[in-house]
Amino acid sequence: MVTLEGKRLYIEGPGEPKHRLAPLSDHEFFIEAIQAAAIFQKDGDKVARLVFAVGGTTLTAIRVDTAAP
Repeated sequence: MVTLEGKRLYIEGPGEPKHRLAPLSDHEFFIEAIQAAAIFQKDGDKVARLVFAVGGTTLTAIRVDTAAP
């Protein structure tokens, strides 16, 4: 899950701690704790997926919209 706290983005996965996304550009971020790049990819004007580059591996997370409480 990606969250915004103040002016900073964070990412957190099941069973994983929250990690800060450090901006490299408007759609590319670096996760220092795991030495990974995170790239937001759009379809049209909406983010559709988040691609992680960790070492020589690429993982893709598809966007899942959740209703606000």
